Amino acid sequence: TAGNEARAQRAVRIALSLAGESRYVLRSASRFYLHSGDLGTAHELLRRSPRTKLDPWLSAAEIAAAQVAGMAPRTLRTARDLVESGRFHDHDLSELRGALATVFQVDGRKNEARAMIRQSLLTPTENAVAQALWLGRSAGLTEVTESVQRTLDTPRSFEARSFQSYNASDWGDALDNALQWYDDEPFSGRAAVHASVIASVAFEDYGQSLRLLRGALRASRRNFVVQSNLVYSLAMAGDVVSAKRILDEQRSETLSPGNRVVLLANYGLLAFRSGQIEQGRAAYRAAIDLAEASGQTELRDQARLYYLSEELAFGNIGVLNEASAVIASATSKERADSRLALLRLKREYDRLTSKPL
Repeated sequence: TAGNEARAQRAVRIALSLAGESRYVLRSASRFYLHSGDLGTAHELLRRSPRTKLDPWLSAAEIAAAQVAGMAPRTLRTARDLVESGRFHDHDLSELRGALATVFQVDGRKNEARAMIRQSLLTPTENAVAQALWLGRSAGLTEVTESVQRTLDTPRSFEARSFQSYNASDWGDALDNALQWYDDEPFSGRAAVHASVIASVAFEDYGQSLRLLRGALRASRRNFVVQSNLVYSLAMAGDVVSAKRILDEQRSETLSPGNRVVLLANYGLLAFRSGQIEQGRAAYRAAIDLAEASGQTELRDQARLYYLSEELAFGNIGVLNEASAVIASATSKERADSRLALLRLKREYDRLTSKPL
């Protein structure tokens, strides 16, 4: 059913009609609807199943689906009961503990979040390891990040190992593990996007990036992040016409401020790559201003890095001093996404300054 959403939906409905209370079927169906962009159905399947309150694997999935859908989880009280019941092995509770840790962290209950995430790593699944790493990094829980280090050998923890290397700027190892993550979960838009970003920006391997994103697009046709990364890779590979076709299908009025920043930056990229330099500058300035106005300073800085990279790629020596100052002021404390954007800026700077002026 790859690439045929109607057939896939029919298969999912048949599976639910035959085994609608199966843990495997419910989790798989919910994940299918998440990938399809039907967030409400993804959550509703788990919320209304009577088994969810009795099964830690389903309870973990319900909490995660609710968070993605922007809804309040319905099983928080019973989830705590499941964790404290003593009826389940630590491995069976690992993902539920990770989900609860995220809820506690969002609610400002940091001590409870720390305790729960440590328990999730006693005998973790690969998903629990990835969740713990993400939570430790995003919330600045250093001791949690250190605990994750001891669990990275958990089988199939490709996602966690990839992000660990990504955060350390070990782009080669990050890509190797991202590709294994994608092979393990070929319908995961997150795996495809993560691998494609490293391939395209760190290694300028646009062919590999396009292969990954086109595969993800078959399963997540309406995924804005997949589409946006596809636009970037197509433009960098020289196929501006195909990139613009995808970009023009995206509707800015339905997007969050952060995604609108990405949309504007992609318009800037396409304008530069089409030789329309002033339009490109205007689009990048609009992206930077919107990020500033919406309080997204990291996204603002990344948009500036990609804008300067395009100016240098175009051969504009007038921004050399600005680019040099940005490169010189960078520190190891920059987040990995910004360090990756900085890598591209350094590359374009070196290319331009090595040419005879």
